[in-house]
Amino acid sequence: MESPIRIDVSLLPPATRHDTIFKAYESLDEGQSLVLAIDHDPQPLFYEFSHKYPKSFGWDYLDKGPEKWRVLITRQQSITDRIVADLVMEDLSLGKVFDAYGIDFCCHGDISLEEACRCQKLDINEVLVAMKKKSGPGAFWQPHFEEWSVSLLIQYILENHHSWERHTLSDIEDLTIKVADHHGADFPNLKKVKELVGHLKYAIIDHFFEEENELFPMILKGSKSVELLKEIEKMKVEHAEVGAILTDLTLLTNNFQPPQQACSSFRLLYSKLGEFKQDILQHIHLENTLLVAKAVA
Repeated sequence: MESPIRIDVSLLPPATRHDTIFKAYESLDEGQSLVLAIDHDPQPLFYEFSHKYPKSFGWDYLDKGPEKWRVLITRQQSITDRIVADLVMEDLSLGKVFDAYGIDFCCHGDISLEEACRCQKLDINEVLVAMKKKSGPGAFWQPHFEEWSVSLLIQYILENHHSWERHTLSDIEDLTIKVADHHGADFPNLKKVKELVGHLKYAIIDHFFEEENELFPMILKGSKSVELLKEIEKMKVEHAEVGAILTDLTLLTNNFQPPQQACSSFRLLYSKLGEFKQDILQHIHLENTLLVAKAVA
């Protein structure tokens, strides 16, 4: 492996330091690194890198003072070439951005950001600006799921997704019936919303039963059998079916935006549906992307 470029900031004139560092970084090929030596924590420089090269660089402290600081800065793949699912795994807040633009990051998130934008006929620069506004250093904390054991990951999914989604979906079903019965005559689409919510509940409850009684126990036992692979494929198919229902609900409700004359219950229903969609998309993404990788490793 090629040795990294080394820059001792103390040897550079103050007026040229950042410019020299950025030029050195831009001269790197993907995967190459530079080591920065400095007499203080270069956190402001980190924020500059985050602004100029969002999610396209690695930043690792080799020494953290008190007299000398050294940072390994690695040039990574351009963000437009990064896989959509990987970007959301690093920062879950980006899931809302991608969802707003119709970019599927869970069931079909194995394509680059550039390709995803091309498929949706989106201006990639507009999407990048939206990503930057939503994300950013310290803007969103999330667990480092990739470092978790498979048992801890499954426990998290059960306690933070299965449990919450079961409870919330039951509330949504009751609220949908109430709103559809009271306002269905004025808003005919509510009848279809009620029907889709019923399909969604049936699909999810059945899916959870399969995961909790078949797939998860097999994974926890360390199975690498053909049966495990079949269960994983079944899981992905069911995820796609849930995703299709959510897509229909999103279109039917104008992206969960209630009409101006909607009552408080009507507005609450659409708000809960939008919140539910965000949670289950993150849930599906976590299972499709990370749980599967850990299960078959």
